[in-house]
Amino acid sequence: MKKVMTSIVLMLFAIVGLQAQNIVKGTVISSSGERLKGVVVSVKGTQKSEITNDNGVFELVDVPNGKQLIVIKKEGYETQNFPLTAKGD
Repeated sequence: MKKVMTSIVLMLFAIVGLQAQNIVKGTVISSSGERLKGVVVSVKGTQKSEITNDNGVFELVDVPNGKQLIVIKKEGYETQNFPLTAKGD
Protein backbone atom coordinates (compact mmCIF):
# COMPACT_ATOMS: atom_id res chain seq x y z
CA MET A 1 0.00 0.00 0.00
CA LYS A 2 1.37 3.37 -0.95
CA LYS A 3 1.63 6.16 1.59
CA VAL A 4 -0.27 9.38 1.13
CA MET A 5 1.60 12.64 0.76
CA THR A 6 0.03 16.01 1.32
CA SER A 7 1.36 18.98 -0.55
CA ILE A 8 1.15 22.60 0.29
CA VAL A 9 1.59 24.51 -2.92
CA LEU A 10 1.72 28.28 -2.89
CA MET A 11 1.54 30.05 -6.19
CA LEU A 12 3.55 33.25 -6.22
CA PHE A 13 4.39 35.63 -9.01
CA ALA A 14 7.59 37.63 -9.29
CA ILE A 15 8.45 40.28 -11.82
CA VAL A 16 12.01 40.13 -13.14
CA GLY A 17 13.01 43.18 -15.18
CA LEU A 18 10.41 43.86 -17.87
CA GLN A 19 9.49 40.21 -18.24
CA ALA A 20 6.89 38.44 -16.09
CA GLN A 21 8.05 35.23 -14.47
CA ASN A 22 5.63 32.73 -12.92
CA ILE A 23 7.05 30.98 -9.86
CA VAL A 24 5.40 28.13 -7.97
CA LYS A 25 6.81 27.50 -4.49
CA GLY A 26 5.74 25.00 -1.90
CA THR A 27 6.51 22.32 0.66
CA VAL A 28 5.71 18.63 0.33
CA ILE A 29 4.58 17.00 3.57
CA SER A 30 3.55 13.40 4.32
CA SER A 31 0.14 12.64 5.81
CA SER A 32 1.93 12.23 9.17
CA GLY A 33 3.36 15.76 8.94
CA GLU A 34 6.91 14.83 7.88
CA ARG A 35 8.59 17.14 5.33
CA LEU A 36 9.64 14.97 2.39
CA LYS A 37 12.98 15.39 0.62
CA GLY A 38 13.75 13.97 -2.81
CA VAL A 39 10.23 14.41 -4.18
CA VAL A 40 9.98 15.22 -7.90
CA VAL A 41 7.69 18.19 -8.57
CA SER A 42 7.00 18.92 -12.24
CA VAL A 43 4.74 20.79 -14.64
CA LYS A 44 2.98 18.17 -16.79
CA GLY A 45 3.72 18.42 -20.49
CA THR A 46 6.88 20.49 -19.98
CA GLN A 47 10.48 19.83 -18.97
CA LYS A 48 10.06 21.98 -15.84
CA SER A 49 10.82 19.96 -12.72
CA GLU A 50 12.56 20.27 -9.38
CA ILE A 51 13.42 17.96 -6.51
CA THR A 52 12.48 18.96 -2.96
CA ASN A 53 15.34 19.84 -0.63
CA ASP A 54 16.01 18.42 2.85
CA ASN A 55 13.10 20.50 4.21
CA GLY A 56 10.65 19.35 1.52
CA VAL A 57 10.75 22.76 -0.19
CA PHE A 58 10.68 23.28 -3.97
CA GLU A 59 10.55 26.21 -6.40
CA LEU A 60 9.50 25.96 -10.04
CA VAL A 61 10.58 28.98 -12.10
CA ASP A 62 9.21 30.14 -15.48
CA VAL A 63 5.98 28.16 -15.25
CA PRO A 64 4.10 28.78 -18.51
CA ASN A 65 0.98 30.96 -18.45
CA GLY A 66 -2.40 29.26 -18.53
CA LYS A 67 -3.84 26.12 -17.00
CA GLN A 68 -1.12 23.80 -15.72
CA LEU A 69 -1.00 20.52 -13.81
CA ILE A 70 1.63 20.21 -11.09
CA VAL A 71 2.63 16.56 -10.62
CA ILE A 72 4.24 15.43 -7.35
CA LYS A 73 5.93 12.00 -7.29
CA LYS A 74 7.99 9.98 -4.84
CA GLU A 75 8.65 6.25 -4.80
CA GLY A 76 6.46 4.53 -2.23
CA TYR A 77 3.86 7.34 -2.25
CA GLU A 78 0.74 7.98 -4.31
CA THR A 79 1.33 10.48 -7.12
CA GLN A 80 -0.51 13.75 -6.51
CA ASN A 81 -1.77 16.19 -9.17
CA PHE A 82 -2.66 19.82 -8.51
CA PRO A 83 -4.27 22.01 -11.20
CA LEU A 84 -3.46 25.71 -11.23
CA THR A 85 -3.70 28.67 -13.55
CA ALA A 86 -0.56 30.76 -14.01
CA LYS A 87 -1.31 34.37 -14.90
CA GLY A 88 1.88 36.31 -15.55
CA ASP A 89 1.72 39.89 -16.83
